[in-house]
Amino acid sequence: MLWIVGWMGLQQCWCQTGVVGLPGESAGGRQSSFLVMSSYPVSKTEGLGQLMLQSERRYFSGLNRMMLAGSCKLGTQRISAGMDQTGNGAMFRTHFWTAFGVSFSEKTMAGIRIGWQQQKAIGYGAQQGISAGLGCAFQVSDQMEWRFQGDGLESFWQKGVTGSYRIRSMLYYECSSLLGLSGEVFLEEQQTPVVSAGIHYAFAERCYARAAMYSNLGTMSISAGFHWAGLQLEVTSVWHQLLSMSGSLGVGYRFTTKP
Repeated sequence: MLWIVGWMGLQQCWCQTGVVGLPGESAGGRQSSFLVMSSYPVSKTEGLGQLMLQSERRYFSGLNRMMLAGSCKLGTQRISAGMDQTGNGAMFRTHFWTAFGVSFSEKTMAGIRIGWQQQKAIGYGAQQGISAGLGCAFQVSDQMEWRFQGDGLESFWQKGVTGSYRIRSMLYYECSSLLGLSGEVFLEEQQTPVVSAGIHYAFAERCYARAAMYSNLGTMSISAGFHWAGLQLEVTSVWHQLLSMSGSLGVGYRFTTKP
């Protein structure tokens, strides 16, 4: 029974949130999370580069998640790469990806992401495939930013195989230097679309918090973060209708721009 619940949870946390990245973390300004670069690898980020490690545990199902990502800026171009693994002792999914983005202007950025993923379950063998995607980020106004990421899997050309594309699109509005609002849409072939709404607040110079709710997952998340001299720590708790609760810890470091 626990194996079945764990598999259902793995399908939910993977399929309904895109290839990588947690829903609800996307923001801008001082409320921005390092996880933005994994869910939107061509999103506009500050500094010469950044590294991020995030670990999550989903209680009552035994599911764990670990994600590692990094990026480096070279002129108007940005290269990023990462890996993500979700599962437990009975089944897991592993995904490796690399992305290349180009800034066409101060307001527009676009790029591609290439990845390889494997799904494996004891007694059922393993399946693997290649993924490829396009992304863009556009500064609509001084206060508003729009991001898009779409990934297609190799199974797109295999008849009867679901999950051939995954799309997420986010609109972020910065009400002030302290407060931001975001809305996201998650789409996947033959899956119910998911819409999320988030509020992001920097309640101190170095501290921030965010909360988000999702349309059909019976899920909400709350995060609190701290950043200082390039270092960022973030703790997140997610309440799942199916899997009760999960907790995660993210650690990141941003290399500042040369003086």
